Amino acid sequence: MRDLLGSPPVGWPAERKLAYFDWAAKVVEGVRGVHPELEAVFDGLIAKHIELS
Repeated sequence: MRDLLGSPPVGWPAERKLAYFDWAAKVVEGVRGVHPELEAVFDGLIAKHIELS
């Protein structure tokens, strides 16, 4: 997720990056509560993505 924010793959349009973040958010929602520290990192990356969008 960090790499996608800072250096996305060449040729990935904004729509594809958005779809990837949406997919990742759904995956994380399914495992919430397992590792709060990683969830906090992920939530920060989602916030940064929203901020940059």
